[in-house]
Amino acid sequence: MMLLPWLLIGGVIWILWDRSQQGSGGSHNRTPDALERLRERYVNGEIDEETYGRMKRVLERS
Repeated sequence: MMLLPWLLIGGVIWILWDRSQQGSGGSHNRTPDALERLRERYVNGEIDEETYGRMKRVLERS
């Protein structure tokens, strides 16, 4: 019985923390995701090495 309130409190804290991480703006949160997607596109053969390098430099500057 005492465990349920702690689980609820923990769940609320986790939800608030997760939302704060997603919504804390700036390019710092988005750049790793964009670089990850760029790497995936390169590995899958969707873009060539030259395009990969050019796009990677652009993302790293932002």
